[in-house]
Amino acid sequence: MGMIGGNCELCETCKAVTKEPCPYPVKARMSLESIAVDVMALLKRLGLESEFRTDRIKWTGCLLF
Repeated sequence: MGMIGGNCELCETCKAVTKEPCPYPVKARMSLESIAVDVMALLKRLGLESEFRTDRIKWTGCLLF
């Protein structure tokens, strides 16, 4: 299972916002934050860089096996 940062962007407006069922439950990837993962604390615990920078974009995701 793969998780992402932010929304999956499969819909123009996320159905969670409009309180409708997700039309792509198999394709959609939930965000780490949506299942209460403290991403910054997790990165720190794993010894990974967690600094926000203005000169680059950094995406954080997670793969569960």
